[in-house]
Amino acid sequence: MRFMYNDFIIHLEGLEIGEHSFKYLLDKSFFESLEYSLIEDGKLDVDLILIKKQSFYNLSFKYKGYVDTICHHCGDDFKLPMLFEFETLLKHGEEELEDDGLWVVGKNCINLDVRHYLYESLCLFLPSKITHATEEDCNQELLDKLNEYSGETEIENTTDPRWDALNKLNKN
Repeated sequence: MRFMYNDFIIHLEGLEIGEHSFKYLLDKSFFESLEYSLIEDGKLDVDLILIKKQSFYNLSFKYKGYVDTICHHCGDDFKLPMLFEFETLLKHGEEELEDDGLWVVGKNCINLDVRHYLYESLCLFLPSKITHATEEDCNQELLDKLNEYSGETEIENTTDPRWDALNKLNKN
């Protein structure tokens, strides 16, 4: 098993059948190097175990670390812990494709750049609603200000008399 660090290019040509290990660091410089990134900062270690078979590759990814983000509840900055694993199959084909569990690259692909695949996979594992682990971890001062300025007023329970007759039909 060979170990490489932070070279986002995997040289498929000449890679021996068997297991190969790669390590990547996704940090501020990584996110800044991408043309467009929703994530500005963080620190994640990614371990990739690539097992080359006769006609395909089995890729096992393990992410561990955090991304700097904003809590959707209180608006405060915090470090969102990230820990996840997944596997995908890589094979050569006529048309390039990235699907759930399958990554197809061109028949003549000899150097595989995993930079965007690492980033896109990370984005897929981000929760849709990013919040602190508990509401007590939220910035209470900020929450109080948000509540103060939210302009929530009690809605009067009056109805439009034109709709009253129709509402009676609904109740029957």
